[in-house]
Amino acid sequence: AIFALLGVGPGWLLCDALFLQIPWAQATQPEGLALSSWMLSAFNAANVVVVLLLIAHRLWPRNPRELDEILLVALILATVGGLALAALLWQGATERHS
Repeated sequence: AIFALLGVGPGWLLCDALFLQIPWAQATQPEGLALSSWMLSAFNAANVVVVLLLIAHRLWPRNPRELDEILLVALILATVGGLALAALLWQGATERHS
């Protein structure tokens, strides 16, 4: 119960659900195992970012709240930039598979 209350459960729920879909994706998708490799790489990159955030909080000499505001804006901009890049490259990435 504490696991779900702290929000850790829902965070890993998506990872586990996608991991369970790997055999289906390997059999039915043109990318095969490459698709699951990219998904798992993204999950691992997210874990590295969490560690970097913890290190940044430890080393930030000023107000930690200021660091949170900077990181929040950076994460929002990175998300919007990633979505814009995906939208721009979508046609080129999907035309050989679909």
